Amino acid sequence: MKPLLRLLVAASSHCLLSGQNIFSAAFVGACELPNWLHAPRQVNACLGRWMTVSALFFPFGMQMAASSS
Repeated sequence: MKPLLRLLVAASSHCLLSGQNIFSAAFVGACELPNWLHAPRQVNACLGRWMTVSALFFPFGMQMAASSS
C-alpha cells in the first residue's frame, strides 16, 4: 500500500470518529441540557438518545443485547 494512501485512510477514519464524538455530544447534550440547568429533573427522558449514541460506537453489542431480550 502506498504511504500517501495509508495516510489518507488514517486521516479519514480519524475524521469519522471525531465526527461521531461531536455528533454524540450534541445529540445527547441537547436533551440533557435542561437537567444540567437545574430544571425539574426527568430521569429517563434521554434514554433513547443514549442508546442511539451507544449504538454508534458499539453496534454489534447493541444488536446482541436487543436480540437476547
